[in-house]
Amino acid sequence: MALSTTGLSTNALPMGQVTGLQLEGIAQEPIAPSRSSRYYQPGLDVLRCLAFFFVLNHHVFPKSHTGILSLQSVIQEFGAAGVCLFFTLSAFLITELLLREAETSGTIHLRAFYIRRILRIWPLYLLALFVGVVFPHIYHHFPRGEYLLLPYLLMAGNWALVLHGETRNTILAPLWSISVEEQFYVIWPTLFLLWRKRGVIFASFIILPIAWATDFILPAAHIPKHPQLWFNSFNQFQFFAIGGLLAILMHRRTLKLALSLRVAALVAALACFSLAAFPCHFQNPFVASKPLAIMGGYMAIDVGCVLFLIAFLDVKLPSLFNPLVYLGKISYGLYVFHMFILAAVSHLTETVLHLPYSLQLGLNWIITVLVVIPLAALSYEYFEKPFLRFKERFTFVNSRSV
Repeated sequence: MALSTTGLSTNALPMGQVTGLQLEGIAQEPIAPSRSSRYYQPGLDVLRCLAFFFVLNHHVFPKSHTGILSLQSVIQEFGAAGVCLFFTLSAFLITELLLREAETSGTIHLRAFYIRRILRIWPLYLLALFVGVVFPHIYHHFPRGEYLLLPYLLMAGNWALVLHGETRNTILAPLWSISVEEQFYVIWPTLFLLWRKRGVIFASFIILPIAWATDFILPAAHIPKHPQLWFNSFNQFQFFAIGGLLAILMHRRTLKLALSLRVAALVAALACFSLAAFPCHFQNPFVASKPLAIMGGYMAIDVGCVLFLIAFLDVKLPSLFNPLVYLGKISYGLYVFHMFILAAVSHLTETVLHLPYSLQLGLNWIITVLVVIPLAALSYEYFEKPFLRFKERFTFVNSRSV
C-alpha cells in the first residue's frame, strides 16, 4: 500500500499517543509500544562503550608531530574513529527502528520521531552548552565560546569549527558531533517516509562517493584534513550511509557466527582503524599525507565500522559483560563530560604531581575514567532518565533495555 504524505492525521489518540500519517486516505491509528516490538541488543551497548574509550584515548594521548610509527601515536589517531563508530551505530539503530515502526504501525510518525530525538539529545546537550558558555565568565582562564552558541543551536556547530578552527573550550569541543547527528535526523526519516528502503539505499549510494571524493579533493586542494575535513558533514555522513545500508541488509535476519569468527572480525576491525592511523594518517594535522592515503584511511574506517558491527550483532553476552553494557547505556554522558574532566585532571597532575610524562598520561586516563563514570551515571539516572521515561509515550519500537 502506498503512503500518502499530504498531511498528518489530527485524530486525538488515547494514552498520550501521537498521531500518525494516513495510508491512502484511511485513518491509521498508531500501534502502541509492546514487548513484541522491542528491539534491544546489549552487544551494541558494548560497542558504544568501546567507541567512547577510543575517543578518550584520542584525547588523552598527544598527537604525533613526526609520523614515526609508535603504539601511542597509532592509539591516539585511531581513537578519533570512535566518533565514526558512534555515527555508524546511530544510523544502524535509527534505520532498524524505522523499518520496524513502518511494519508495526504502517507508517513513519515524523512528529513522534523528532520528539523522541529532542527528549534524548537536547536536555544534556543544552545543559552542556549552557555550562560551556557561562563557565568562562566564572573562571576567567577558561576559553570562551559564545561564538559557538548560535551555530550549535542551529545544528551547524561542526561548520563553525570548519570556519573558525577547533575550540579550546573543552565543554563545547565534543558537541560538534551532536550537530552532525541532528543533520542526519533531519534528513533520514523523511527519506524513509517518502521512499522507504529505496530512499535510504539511493541516498547512501549518493552519499558514499560524495564523501570519498571530499576526502580526496579537499586535501588535493591543500585544505587541511583537520579541522576542515574532519568536521565536514560531507565527510562524516559516509558513516551514516554505512550504518543505514547495513541495517537494511540485516533487517529481520539473525547473524549466527561462531565465536572465533566474531573475534576475527573484531581483530580485523581494529586493524582497519590502525591502518587509517598509520600509514594513512587520516586525521593528524601535524603529519603530512597524500590525498589518496587520506581517502584510503576513511575507507578503511568504513570497513572497520562494518566489521565492528558484525562482531557484536546478535552476540550472546555472558554476565561478565554487564558493566560494559551499562557503560554503553550512559555513553552519551561519558562523551559529553570526558574532555572537561580530562582537562581539569591534566592540569592538576601537571602542576601538582610533577610526574614523568608517561606516568602522567596513565594517571590522567585512570582518574578521568574514575570521575567521568559516576558523573555520567548520575546524569543518566537523575537528569536524563525522566526525559527518557516521557520519551516512551512517543515510542513505537522500544530500543531501551527492560
